[in-house]
Amino acid sequence: MSLQAEGDGIRVTLKTLTPSFKRYEMRVDGGEWKASENDFVWPVHPGSNRLEARAVNQFGVVGPVSTAEINVK
Repeated sequence: MSLQAEGDGIRVTLKTLTPSFKRYEMRVDGGEWKASENDFVWPVHPGSNRLEARAVNQFGVVGPVSTAEINVK
């Protein structure tokens, strides 16, 4: 996971070497896991922001979770 400031949010780029890769999933601030593109802008809000991302293969096996936490003042 790489992060870069962009406007009022953070540009997130995901990369994986997962065998039989199917999709990325992400969740924001402990919400539900949702399918995700490999490149998107994460809108942040004042206070604590948490983004988690993971890869899922074609057999439904999830990979390790990458986490970013940002505190916006």
